[in-house]
Amino acid sequence: MTVWWGPTVSRTPRYPMHIPRHSIKADWLCGKSERLPETTYIELVSLLMGGRLPIAIMALTVAIVGTLAQLERHDPRTVALAGGIVALLGIRTGIVTIFMRHARSGPLAIDTVRLWESRYVRVVLPYAVLLGLLNLHLATSGGEAVRLLVVAETFGFCAGMVARGFVRPQLCSLMVLIGALPTATGFLILACKTAGPGGLELAVVGCLFAIYALSSLETIGHLYRSMLLQLATKRELAAFARVDPLTGLANRLAMREKLVSEAARQDGPRLFALMLIDLDGFKAINDRHGHPAGDRLLQELGRRMTETIRHGDMAVRMSGDEFCIVQTNLGKPFEAEAMANRLVRILAQPFDDRGSVLKIGSSIGIVFDDGSVGDIDVLVERADSALYRAKRSGGNAIRLWRNTPHLTLAA
Repeated sequence: MTVWWGPTVSRTPRYPMHIPRHSIKADWLCGKSERLPETTYIELVSLLMGGRLPIAIMALTVAIVGTLAQLERHDPRTVALAGGIVALLGIRTGIVTIFMRHARSGPLAIDTVRLWESRYVRVVLPYAVLLGLLNLHLATSGGEAVRLLVVAETFGFCAGMVARGFVRPQLCSLMVLIGALPTATGFLILACKTAGPGGLELAVVGCLFAIYALSSLETIGHLYRSMLLQLATKRELAAFARVDPLTGLANRLAMREKLVSEAARQDGPRLFALMLIDLDGFKAINDRHGHPAGDRLLQELGRRMTETIRHGDMAVRMSGDEFCIVQTNLGKPFEAEAMANRLVRILAQPFDDRGSVLKIGSSIGIVFDDGSVGDIDVLVERADSALYRAKRSGGNAIRLWRNTPHLTLAA
């Protein structure tokens, strides 16, 4: 399964590209490996693991069918098959319960999700096999009442798998076929042994089972594609909520999430810098050349920032003519100062806007943190204080927040 999201964004969020319907191909039943965004994969597996009540109902149904069949005719095979199914359903309930605990305790890691999905598959496939064998056995050897229960149980099994299991379509399709086709086979075998109209009726039941099982594969594919489109739309909307519509840069919400993530990091260099950038003389350009020209200038400056920052850093438009850079994985504070100096030079370069040359300056305030501050609002206030001092010095200047005794800052 290939889901295309347009060009990879490495420096700063851009508008996500619209996903055309044909870009999600219906290759869910073939042997190709899936290539899904990790968040989508985690959501799909979480939906698969989402409920214990249907498992309990199925275990109770199998127990009732097995008990009635045993009362009708003492048969150790029925006891063994029904007992195995109930035991596997108990293990399945345990897997679902543990997975749900992991989900409630915090964000799920991709390796954790893969591990528990693998364990889930190793339980539900044998369960489907035993259920198919039980249905085959009871359809050929049970009485009329037992066969009626087999019909109800098989339809319940298939309906439940399609309703919830479609999020992993290959597994769902395989389980439906394993559970339903032996049942159809059992009724067809019994039809061959039954003379008269009764045999014809049994053959019709067997054929209907096979037809319904095969036709459900199309339903599984349709539901899966619909779910992928729904999750894609959800991701698009989430991305739009974190993007500035004029420049395509990240917005305040994305900046806060980035800062929270950096402050909580435990691996690699933890030092990061928050730079607030204010444009010097932007109001004069708006007044003289008009707001459309000012908007085009902001778009150009956003593009320059994006091309200047490093992979993993984030350029943000805060509001109006105020921008922000979140610079991560710093070895020493002077790296941020070097970046700020480059930004001042690059943003000061003239911009030719339809024959008019627009020039602008910038002032930058910088604050550093290695996770010790912990309060995003405090970091923003400190960067804003440093920016204020840069503006007061006449503009086109860089100032650092100095009151950070455990960090060595350049002069």
